[in-house]
Amino acid sequence: MATVDLLIGGTETTAAWLNWTVQTKVYDEMCTVLEGRYPKYSDRHRLPVLSALINEVLRLRPVAPLAVPHRAIRDSSIAGYFIPKNTVIIPNLFGAHHDPAVWSDPYNFKPERFLAGGGGSTRALIPFGGGARLCLGESVAKMELFLFTAYLLRDFHFIPPENKASLPDLRGVASVVLKVKPYTVVACRRPETNP
Repeated sequence: MATVDLLIGGTETTAAWLNWTVQTKVYDEMCTVLEGRYPKYSDRHRLPVLSALINEVLRLRPVAPLAVPHRAIRDSSIAGYFIPKNTVIIPNLFGAHHDPAVWSDPYNFKPERFLAGGGGSTRALIPFGGGARLCLGESVAKMELFLFTAYLLRDFHFIPPENKASLPDLRGVASVVLKVKPYTVVACRRPETNP
């Protein structure tokens, strides 16, 4: 079940970054930078708005709210707290990404925090864990998230159904992964003449 949750979690969280207003900024950026072609992963450094969007979704709703458990191999201390040898440590990624001492306005969706001058730091962004025990799939996941999001936003504009003008509740349901509650969205194909 955990493997299924991890696979599904990687796709379900994609829905969270199709915010109605941010997608226009990403689309405009791709039109300007890519001049009509489809994006490649090597374009990520030239598309800061898209990268900021992905970083903010990973911060606000990390796929796995808790990292893989670790065991202290010796007596240690972290930030003044004593950690005895053999203590099981479970990093709280959700908590780290919502700490007001690190993130201003941590519960609000603000991709601009990851743009120059926005006050966010990718050093504090740890959606795949940290240290020597990072998620093995981090590099593949980042590439997939970038390309999948870029292709979707290049070819489609996402809007709420006619009877719902507001964003759905994206708080999620916690399990091994943080799952988005089902909701409906309309994908409108962009004109072929655009990028």
